[in-house]
Amino acid sequence: MGVHSQQHDIGMITLTRRHIKSIYSDRGGLTAAALNHLGVPYPVRPKKGWLNDLIGTQVTEDQLKQAIAHCNTLKGGKTSDPLPSIEELLARIETLEGEVIRLRERIPLPERAEKAAMP
Repeated sequence: MGVHSQQHDIGMITLTRRHIKSIYSDRGGLTAAALNHLGVPYPVRPKKGWLNDLIGTQVTEDQLKQAIAHCNTLKGGKTSDPLPSIEELLARIETLEGEVIRLRERIPLPERAEKAAMP
């Protein structure tokens, strides 16, 4: 399975339940190929508890993307990639920064209220 580590290496992703759910097939299972991309041997040994053990392990971003791509191929090209690109994240940050500025302008701060009340 993936390397269990508290250290967060660059290019490594700590698997979450959400990551694993993103590679489930339409039939609700995990294919041998998807598991193989994550470094999980098939058939899985031991048979009990391995899925919970997989959560928190580290894999490379490429391993996860390959597992997701494999699953998406099986789903007819439907995407379920839980990892947005850097460009998408930067666009979200920019949008949120703009929203924060607009909200700050609408909130009556004490010093603004005092200046507005002065004749």
